[in-house]
Amino acid sequence: MKIAFTGTRDLSAKDMAYIERYLRYTLNSGDTVITGACIGADALVARVAKSIPGVKVHTVVPADRSRVDPDWRDWCDTSEELPPSKEPYRARNARMVSLCDYLEAFCAKPFAQQPRSGTWMTVHIADRVGKGSHIHILSQVEA
Repeated sequence: MKIAFTGTRDLSAKDMAYIERYLRYTLNSGDTVITGACIGADALVARVAKSIPGVKVHTVVPADRSRVDPDWRDWCDTSEELPPSKEPYRARNARMVSLCDYLEAFCAKPFAQQPRSGTWMTVHIADRVGKGSHIHILSQVEA
């Protein structure tokens, strides 16, 4: 299974613990995790996925490096770096969706409270092309 992960850059300790538990419960040997190289959820997902035997990590790096985790190369098996574009994060998000079977999104808040987030943008891209998505609203997750 090829699973793209997207999520908020601002994670609390509770959020990080939830995401790690979720990944360890759901990822299986042979899965490929696709991440977007940014700080926060992208970096955490890649680090955890790399510690699970048999799980591969592919990273799609946006042309705008201002929010990219400085250690992203340490946590992936393969990567691709996108060329400059007018909307580097939209291009990155669309590429991630094109590569996956479905999307996992770790949103900070519901869409109504955060309509312009990159995480929600990725969810909408996945919806438009008919890819399944599983949305986690971190502000509503129990510890």
